Amino acid sequence: MPRQKVVVFQASVPANSYVDLQPPGTATWLVFSIECSGAFELRRVNGGNTIALGRVLGKADFAVPIVVNNSNFLRLVNVSGATQHVAVTYFVD
Repeated sequence: MPRQKVVVFQASVPANSYVDLQPPGTATWLVFSIECSGAFELRRVNGGNTIALGRVLGKADFAVPIVVNNSNFLRLVNVSGATQHVAVTYFVD
């Protein structure tokens, strides 16, 4: 079994823009925490389909991590109306 590494990703996201949590190549990430300074909409992107999962206001900890890979990933959309900061904690194989 490969050893896992905890990574914290941080970004400033302008209003009405987004950041994708999309691993490169064949990597898999397990997302277990999202913190933000405003409101972000959490979306699942799978090929041509985009599904809204809900909103993150402040912090979201997931009891079961969200699995993402290159073709099935998360998109965090800033819906706050101003540039906001977001931090995501995840495991990397």
